[in-house]
Amino acid sequence: MRKNFCPLCGKEVELEEMVGGMCAECYIKKEKIIESPRESEITICPRCGSLYEGGWKKSKSIESAAVAFISSKILISNEIDNIELNFSPERLNSKKIIVHANFKGRIKTETIEKNLDILVRVRYNICDRCSRISGGYYESIVQIRAYNRNPTKSEREKIKKIASEIVNNGYDRGDEKSFITDIKEFEKGLDLYLGSKKIAKQICKSVRSRYGGDLLDSAKLVGEKDGKKNYRITHSLRLPKFLIDDIISYEGNIIQIKKIGKKITGRDLSTGKTIMLEDHKDKLRRMKKVGSIEESAETDLIAATENEIQVLDPETDEVVTIPKPYFIDDFNKNKIKVIKTDSGLIALSATFKEKK
Repeated sequence: MRKNFCPLCGKEVELEEMVGGMCAECYIKKEKIIESPRESEITICPRCGSLYEGGWKKSKSIESAAVAFISSKILISNEIDNIELNFSPERLNSKKIIVHANFKGRIKTETIEKNLDILVRVRYNICDRCSRISGGYYESIVQIRAYNRNPTKSEREKIKKIASEIVNNGYDRGDEKSFITDIKEFEKGLDLYLGSKKIAKQICKSVRSRYGGDLLDSAKLVGEKDGKKNYRITHSLRLPKFLIDDIISYEGNIIQIKKIGKKITGRDLSTGKTIMLEDHKDKLRRMKKVGSIEESAETDLIAATENEIQVLDPETDEVVTIPKPYFIDDFNKNKIKVIKTDSGLIALSATFKEKK
């Protein structure tokens, strides 16, 4: 094994253990293994905590922003292996943070450990995004309404959740206009004011995918900049007039709605078969709501023949004869759910099982 002498300390060292022409121990003493500023300054948005570093970047807290900034300023020698660098921020006050950094590494057979304390001064400046929000900036409005009814509380909350998730995802991807400026609620629906036309379109697409409905867009000229006209877009999204588990009459069939989206999925309560209905105005006009699962009641099953069953009317206790439903062959109990409509009682199945 070839060896050489360290020119600084004179120690005999194997050639492969030398670093920069000297032994590892002398290299550690002579060279700068790790460099960092003694103190630094960061700019933070006081409203959202974003860090400015050539542009505004999302941050969980001022402490995490300080750590992220300092970690980008630390330089480590390329000769170091097995690097470990851990940070512990200490908040002194609203304008000062000390970032404690613990560094570990190896050069050849030598282990290195250093502790650094870096003072970070905090400046505050409102970011572009928060400035737009506080100024009431918006590019689009998404109006949520429904045909012949008001959107339910569940629909409203879910739509607001969908909008919030899309906005957060857009901001995480770097879209500074991805925010909700305002939400106005009315008895007939709600209006979402969005900072980005792109985000507004994504919200409409996601809501329609879940609930279906019709979308109408309109544009309003609000100004001109550098010869380019600026428009605000209003997306009017009208949800279907029916809800999941509504019972409807359509072309002579009684159908329980099971899913609403781009198409309405239901089951024929006479045959148990799945029905797919296009969600468009012509067909919707021919659909009539006759009840809802929430209005159903459990009653006694008195008798069953090949084509008919007898049940007790849950309101009058009279024995009523109705057409035998598809699922009664598998029914081995003496109770059954029914719903009362203008056309009489309709039997309901507890499960969505197609007749084969």
